[in-house]
Amino acid sequence: MNMKVIKWSALPTLVGGGLIIFFKESLKSILADLLNVIHPILYYLVSWISHLEPPTIENNIISFFSILGIVIIVYLLMVGIYTVLKSVFYSYFWKKEVISQSVFGKEVAAVINAIDHQHSSINVNDKLVTLMTRVHDRVKEIFNFDNGNFQVLWITPDDSDENGEDFLLTYLEDEVVDSITTNALVRTCLIQNDPRFVLKYVEDIVPSSQEIQQFAIVKNYGKFRLGLAIISKEKEVFNTENIEQFNDLTSYFLLLGFNTKFCEEIKNKAEQIS
Repeated sequence: MNMKVIKWSALPTLVGGGLIIFFKESLKSILADLLNVIHPILYYLVSWISHLEPPTIENNIISFFSILGIVIIVYLLMVGIYTVLKSVFYSYFWKKEVISQSVFGKEVAAVINAIDHQHSSINVNDKLVTLMTRVHDRVKEIFNFDNGNFQVLWITPDDSDENGEDFLLTYLEDEVVDSITTNALVRTCLIQNDPRFVLKYVEDIVPSSQEIQQFAIVKNYGKFRLGLAIISKEKEVFNTENIEQFNDLTSYFLLLGFNTKFCEEIKNKAEQIS
């Protein structure tokens, strides 16, 4: 009785072993056929390398490693070509943009370094004005503004306000454009959670606005410490492309507001203006 049980229990093992051998041999045959078909095709890509040509006598191991070598060589060639093309065309088409942002970053660093090394207030102010001028010129370039048709505002909280609702405006011009509308727009945007706010139709918020047609602002995350706003006297200036460029240019604002000393210098500049 026991011998009979052992005999039948061994049957599944024998069947399983047979199936494994069958599928193994079938798989080897299929792989061999694939190697024989793929190898000559891939070899056309690197036909100048004779060592990788298909063997005259069928040899799956040689074919496999030859195909592997071809794939690696083609991959490296593609990476090399991509790197060269990217370097050439990136420098050609975006060189001006890269230089612009690099200089802008250096000027931000110059202000911070002057503050950290306790340079004279005149020196710090000069570097700050240089930075503000650079931002002004870059904004003009991005949006293709005409002179006098826009204004860039640097915004900081007014520490003298116990409620934390008032703010200070810093700018290069003699006066702010339409101060009533500007204050209403800034106040509205500062209570928004989103650090970026674009208003293509100012009249939707301030119907009485005559001068200001469009408005955009970026500020730091969290508690408000620093913001940068654009006032446009022209209609239909903002579009997806130039707003994206502006966002890239001001991306550092999301963190720069946490530099307390820098924000204090902006406030000092605002107090000098007022």
